[in-house]
Amino acid sequence: MINPIKSIKATRNKKRMKNYIENVRADVFKKSVGGKLNSSKQTQAPWDNNFFKNLDQPVKRHPQRNKEVLNALRYLRDINPDASMAVWNFMRMANQGHEIQVTDANGNDDEEAANYINDELAPRVGRIYGGGADQLINVLNLTGYTLGAEALEVELDNSLTEVVDFHPVDPTRLDFIPDEDGNLQLSQKDERGENVFLNPEQVFYIPIDPEIDDPYGRSPIVPAIESVLFQTEVLDDLKAVAHHQGHARFDVSVASEAIINAIPEKVLNDEDEVKKFVDDFLNSVEDHFQNIDPDDDFYHNDSIAINTVGGTASQSMDAKALMEIIDQQIITSLKQFPILLGRNSSVSETHAKVQLELEYMTIRSIQKVTKRMLEKAYNVALRAKGSQSIVTITFNDVAIKNRLEDAQAEEKELANEITKVNQGFIDNDEASNNVVGHDAVDEPMQQEQVDTSGADVYNSMLSKMQSDEEGDDDEPRKYRRFPSEFLFRSKGQE
Repeated sequence: MINPIKSIKATRNKKRMKNYIENVRADVFKKSVGGKLNSSKQTQAPWDNNFFKNLDQPVKRHPQRNKEVLNALRYLRDINPDASMAVWNFMRMANQGHEIQVTDANGNDDEEAANYINDELAPRVGRIYGGGADQLINVLNLTGYTLGAEALEVELDNSLTEVVDFHPVDPTRLDFIPDEDGNLQLSQKDERGENVFLNPEQVFYIPIDPEIDDPYGRSPIVPAIESVLFQTEVLDDLKAVAHHQGHARFDVSVASEAIINAIPEKVLNDEDEVKKFVDDFLNSVEDHFQNIDPDDDFYHNDSIAINTVGGTASQSMDAKALMEIIDQQIITSLKQFPILLGRNSSVSETHAKVQLELEYMTIRSIQKVTKRMLEKAYNVALRAKGSQSIVTITFNDVAIKNRLEDAQAEEKELANEITKVNQGFIDNDEASNNVVGHDAVDEPMQQEQVDTSGADVYNSMLSKMQSDEEGDDDEPRKYRRFPSEFLFRSKGQE
């Protein structure tokens, strides 16, 4: 039976301890916080200036990331071979499939919600793009890689209980406008040109690598504009040079003495007439050679000499070094590696895998944005159904390593875990969780350690042979084991 006096004393002691702790916290707050910290924001963003408040004006984009530049990137990625190849590689590697997991508030799998998303919702979202979450992921990934941001709207029906569709939104058509409190609100212009604020619970905007005071994000391939334009100019110049020097041309020369002898005597004293005669003479020769066909022969007197110049025999600058520099700029600006754009004709397997691993790290950064976007959209769909479960999306990795390498790596990891258990560093359950993700189902099997060195194997065979000779009188059986001994013994007996 509980002593009431002790119970009262225990309650009083708890209250005293609670009051003591509260007094200590208050004293610490006064000494370390009171008078030293402020309760409001001290710094200002560009849109916090009172002059710009309440003007219903969007936050300006940086010049290198305005809508005209981003639209130029769209045109560039479709017409330039290198940019188009970079987009193709990114799209193929970024969407290798994905897995959806739904967990309830207690962290347990919610199979009913998962079946709703996988079987009913995912196959029909993104209807105008062919339907299906896989195609929707491609659209979002392409937008993020090109424009540096992703935007998505979740459309609900009139009852607000069913998702109609997921709509990717062009980030260049959205703006951020500060409200009276200085908070940025996502908006879009309507058909009358007026800004309309969007519901942040249904319209999501996620920038990629945004700068300070810039909510719009940064396109990773903006530098490609300069590189591609420079490449185009150089290729046009090389085309002109190749056309000018790559084809043989006629070098026609007219003897000056022949021209002088052909001048009429009546115009010799008139300088203008002489000049006119010489020009007409040369023009007639030029017109003659301009109008000949490729299969015509030349007929002329000895006053005209014809030679060929240019062609492959002529020398020009070596454009290879210049094109290598341009290629490097193109590869870097498109966030690619040489092997993906066909610039590595001879590279080791190890070097190639390193390039692919680094490229996949770049891809993951944009996959994370798409992952967050779809998780938000699916969570809205579950809320509309009255579910508080949480959706988690996991993208499948690109199969860079082959199965043999994976098996060898798994074997090494398993051997390391066994060594840890044998040395007493961890127990069997901990090792099992590290390897397969759950506790061990049985005790570890202790296998006898066998020394497979050559000497021990030989000694083992020799002792086995001796024991057989001592315990078995069957001569043919022994000689079947060692036929050379049978031959030697037979010769001795003879």
